[in-house]
Amino acid sequence: MEDASAPGPVTVFDRSADERTAPDLIARLIADTETRVLLIDADRAPVDADGELLLVPVDVARDVAARSAAVAFGAADVSGDATTGESKARSTPPTTERFAFLGRRDGVALLLGVVPGAAELADPTPGAAFAPSVTWVSLRALHPALGAADGALLLEAVSLGRWILDAGHCAFCGAVAELTTGGWARRCTACAREHFPRTDPAVIVAVTDGDRILLGSNALWEQRRYSCFAGFVEAGESLEEAVRREVQEESGIEVESVAYAGSQAWPFPRSLMLGFRARARDARTAHPDGEEILDVRWFTRAEIRAAYAGDSDLLLPGKPSIAHELISTWAAEPDDGEPNPPAGERA
Repeated sequence: MEDASAPGPVTVFDRSADERTAPDLIARLIADTETRVLLIDADRAPVDADGELLLVPVDVARDVAARSAAVAFGAADVSGDATTGESKARSTPPTTERFAFLGRRDGVALLLGVVPGAAELADPTPGAAFAPSVTWVSLRALHPALGAADGALLLEAVSLGRWILDAGHCAFCGAVAELTTGGWARRCTACAREHFPRTDPAVIVAVTDGDRILLGSNALWEQRRYSCFAGFVEAGESLEEAVRREVQEESGIEVESVAYAGSQAWPFPRSLMLGFRARARDARTAHPDGEEILDVRWFTRAEIRAAYAGDSDLLLPGKPSIAHELISTWAAEPDDGEPNPPAGERA
């Protein structure tokens, strides 16, 4: 797919995974003046005046990291090793500087620089590579506007950056776990166990009935917002079982003809969204669970098309969500002309 906001496999830069095990990879790339760094503060990244994702030289990245660390912990604590991101003095908080290898684009090495608090600095844009007009924008707001290459890079960086910050200690013994493999693994300094970034599979489902689609309104959303049904896969559960369980729990509908439709990585918190389409066995059984889902409703293609055209007050998922892809793809299909089974528009 060319559009970075669309889910699915997008091969737009080389992750160069075989390089991750190279000795002193991060140290060598930090010393290379050609290397470029994507800075990430939580889910925010810097963009230039044209709204383009900003990749900076290593010296600029290290300066931003050092100043954000100084603000967070005080200048006396900024004593970390830039090649590993670990503090030299274990008794003090670790520095906020973290580097990881994202891959290569046109042969140029790309690093991730995780810099918590950088977006809040009074002057977060030092160096000639930064212009005063540089701003920090969240992934949710920025991703839909990016091209395929930058969109995929941003998703990878935010996902890996969250793990780097959250997984600094061994889950088994609690000792410090040092970054290895170019930032894609950690090894415990006490028990030597290896830890890797966690990805949680979740299913998201477009349920149809003839020429209608069933959408639900979550209790946390504003009124008039509807989307597909979704939930995490449970231990020991297949994807198809998760689809059937989640749809039944949230909407009262039993489904059949479950078919895989595509996937999308989404780092909120660390999900791999697996999209499906399924057909309702009996549309008349639809009802909200009353807790997570407050309303469920059958929509025609004409209603969905009108909403995306801005001709109704219905609020639907926008780019870059896979929910948008599932709903808009269905809405673009022609009606089959068959009458729908009898059921009320609103369950």
